[in-house]
Amino acid sequence: DDPDRPKRSCPEYDEYGLGIGELSGWIGHTGEYVGYTNLVMYEPESGSVVVIIANRFGVGAHVPTAIFREFADILNPEIKE
Repeated sequence: DDPDRPKRSCPEYDEYGLGIGELSGWIGHTGEYVGYTNLVMYEPESGSVVVIIANRFGVGAHVPTAIFREFADILNPEIKE
């Protein structure tokens, strides 16, 4: 280990941030870092935005995505996968 080089606590791809996906008609991005996981989604027709941040990392299913799916059904019941 080079003492002058900052220590990394996650894989190299944690710098990734421009990928946009679609879930239930909403567009957005998810992400994780040590200690937390998150999601931000935008619904173009209504202009609605949902942001979910959880202090959980790397255990089982992506918690913010599961929570978001419940919000998406409530906010836009006519939009289904």
